[in-house]
Amino acid sequence: MPRNSPPPAPPRLPGGLQPGVLEENISYLTRVVRSAAQQSAPDHLGKFELLGGQLTAMALIAANEGVSQNDLAQAMQMTKSQMTVLVQDLVVREIVDRTPSATDRRYNALTLTAKGTRLWKRVREGLVAHSESVLSVLEPVERKELVRLLQKLTAAHLGQGAPTADDTPE
Repeated sequence: MPRNSPPPAPPRLPGGLQPGVLEENISYLTRVVRSAAQQSAPDHLGKFELLGGQLTAMALIAANEGVSQNDLAQAMQMTKSQMTVLVQDLVVREIVDRTPSATDRRYNALTLTAKGTRLWKRVREGLVAHSESVLSVLEPVERKELVRLLQKLTAAHLGQGAPTADDTPE
């Protein structure tokens, strides 16, 4: 927020309701923003006919070639059985390859197929456009600060602790 800007007003609720304690409640505030993001997602991502979890899985697989199904489940805060269903759908759609490890049968390495890689390039553009749309009410410096704070919370809640100054992007 620019230094000379007044503090933001509390959110205005429909029907003139007062937010009360919810004015600073992280669960409520993130729920409202998430709902808005989910409502606008089809405009940018609907043409791909992928669910949010599938988009997230594709992003993580693209960034981590050969990631294990178990590590992916942990990163996405899903159970192993939920991840199995999600990955199986991507395998059936020929978006992801699942290769059993030669040394450990419990381990499946996940990679995007050629079709999945082509799709990912288009999906990635949609994800960027969607984020830009959701964050458009913020100034660039506010966007960076929000992302930095959310990354810090995410790291802490994934059991990694808060990032150090060396871990945070400039």
